[in-house]
Amino acid sequence: MNNPLIWSIVLPLLFGLLSCAIAAHKNRSRPGWFFAGVLLGPFGLLVAFFPRIQPHETENSDIASDLATGSVGEKK
Repeated sequence: MNNPLIWSIVLPLLFGLLSCAIAAHKNRSRPGWFFAGVLLGPFGLLVAFFPRIQPHETENSDIASDLATGSVGEKK
């Protein structure tokens, strides 16, 4: 198996499958992480190990809720 063409197919698929397995264990998108592993290789696999980033509340969410309720400019 010294053919570079074989390794250029086998290694990306291996990284894709490993990323997919990690994603499945963490309840993430399997197809998305498979393609991330294939395209990014070891970097995709490394990122799959990272914890999910939780978004935090910002003032923009208050503005959006004010716009939705029609209470723009009113003091709370």
